[in-house]
Amino acid sequence: MPARQPRRTLRLAVALATALLVAAIAAVPAAAVPVAAEPAPISVVSLGDSVSRGTASCTTKADCPVNSWATGSAPAVQSIATRLQELAPGSAVTTANYAKSGSKIRAVAAMVATAAADRVQPDVVTLLIGGNDLCHGDIYPAADGWTMTTEAAFSASASSLLQQIGRTWPDATILLSSVPDVASEWSGLRGGPAEAAWTKNKLCRTTRGVTDTGVLLAGPAQTASAAAAALRTQQYNRALASSCDAVGPRCVWDRGAFTATPLTSDIVSTVDWFHPNTRGQALIAGVLWGPQRVPAWAARFTAEGSTPVPSATPTPEPTVAPTATPEPTPTPTPTPTAAPTPAPEPTLTSPPTPEPTLAPTASPTPSPTGTIAPEPTATPPASPTAAPESTSTASPPSTPGPTADPTATAVPTATAEPTPEPTTPAPTPAPSPTPSSTASPDATPTPAATSTSQPTPTATAPPAPTPTVSPAPTVTPTSTPTPSATPAPSAAPTPTPRPTASPTPTPTPTPTPSRSATPTPTPTPTPTRSATPTPTPTRSATPTPTPTRSVTPTPTPTPTPARDTTAPIARITSPAAGSTVAGAVTLVAVSDADTASLAFWTGKVRIGVAKQAADGTWSVTVSTSGFAKGPHPVVAKPVDRSGNTSTSAAVTLTVR
Repeated sequence: MPARQPRRTLRLAVALATALLVAAIAAVPAAAVPVAAEPAPISVVSLGDSVSRGTASCTTKADCPVNSWATGSAPAVQSIATRLQELAPGSAVTTANYAKSGSKIRAVAAMVATAAADRVQPDVVTLLIGGNDLCHGDIYPAADGWTMTTEAAFSASASSLLQQIGRTWPDATILLSSVPDVASEWSGLRGGPAEAAWTKNKLCRTTRGVTDTGVLLAGPAQTASAAAAALRTQQYNRALASSCDAVGPRCVWDRGAFTATPLTSDIVSTVDWFHPNTRGQALIAGVLWGPQRVPAWAARFTAEGSTPVPSATPTPEPTVAPTATPEPTPTPTPTPTAAPTPAPEPTLTSPPTPEPTLAPTASPTPSPTGTIAPEPTATPPASPTAAPESTSTASPPSTPGPTADPTATAVPTATAEPTPEPTTPAPTPAPSPTPSSTASPDATPTPAATSTSQPTPTATAPPAPTPTVSPAPTVTPTSTPTPSATPAPSAAPTPTPRPTASPTPTPTPTPTPSRSATPTPTPTPTPTRSATPTPTPTRSATPTPTPTRSVTPTPTPTPTPARDTTAPIARITSPAAGSTVAGAVTLVAVSDADTASLAFWTGKVRIGVAKQAADGTWSVTVSTSGFAKGPHPVVAKPVDRSGNTSTSAAVTLTVR
């Protein structure tokens, strides 16, 4: 009966150690799971006229925005929005088409205001305008007599519009198109079904040489009308280019590329014979995107999918885990428990037989001690013999106290050999890692496992269970040689209380369980620690992708805003100056390599637009029947891809 109290004490100590261990584990913060930031969405807003609305590109004359070169989603078109999506697959590309069919440049300001009221925040704003300023049927003749928006009015509207867009969306890229070359479109369509459609809808009257009342001009008057439309196209382009330059590098001008693109009959809708069909819309998208796979203005969107790698931050947290584990070790529970148990246990010494098995178990904990202890036990059959083996490492100081009574046992002399084992005390520091091991012993045979794992927490557990186990033969508690162990330390007092480490054997009695339990826990602590540091470096590597983002900005300072202001130089090579011509005559000129178009003029009358031959020369064949007989000074006017133009030296030809 008196042994009950120590048992309760042991149980309390074990419970306390377990609680401390659980608290320590709970205190370890869970490693934060890195979450990659979602790529930023890309917004595209389209402004302009019916071309941007995809009018007549489906099966009717209605708008068909799905085919829009700017915001459409039709695979055959490969719009600007579609290309941006392919460029940044991780980003969500959204579109808003505010273009309106029939709009002239002065109407676009209202579109910007509407989009701003809708709280749209675009990354890219596309603008294609000017076709209706050249061709709309409701334009009355201006002071110059032509049914087109004047140069001054167009320039004023272009300047204020581009400034408005820049102020409204200061971070947006403005993709600005040049004016469509309706003259080239008309030259490819006239004489067919398109001519009737253009006449009916009063389209491009100045380009076709028709008055505001629908009267078809003839001869020089018609030529002069067409020439005025071509000149107005160039004036519009200059106004757009200069307004774009004023906004800054965010405004990307196509340098007249769209104007220089011939609008052939195969890209015109057969629904109204005026607007571009699906192929035409794809052509515009390709011209505005440019020849590069990733144009400079779009380079900033390529890095949006790979940005996020904040995972590096959580890595330090795992390292905390190891620090937390040592906290349980300080628990002083083991020392008290070892001392109380031995006192009552002497009676239990009877089961010396299991102790041979102890030897193996002892070896795991303090490998040398355990093995020596069994040998002495074998020689002295007396109950005390068990004591030597069970040299309790767990509680050196406490054991001496209780052993004082049993010192009489002669067997302690055998324990003298264990005395050298004071070296074994060195292992006792191992307790620090043991916290983990304690948990495992508790599970098997609460006492045995805990005692075996000499580490601080474990020692406590074995004694407590020993009493309880005594009822059950199988349980190591019966073999609680701890009592006998107490005597052993008493003999050993002389050498050093440390030898008392023999308590370790107490758990060893547990034949199989204690053995398996003890070895496993001891090694486990070591790996756990080393493992935690390893992940830390691997994680830190993740930030490497971040630098890639910084590289993308470099393309932005592309010299897009810088315009080519050098005009092309042309020279008429045939006919020679002073020649007399009659009937059909072929005019030939040469010009710079970047020339986009070239026309022959006499005075204010445009004779005709030349076509470039394979050898690079520009030529046009015209009839002299529309010209008065006599001398006519003929000049060539080339236009390069940036919209620059010049006039060649005049060649005088005499018509007879």
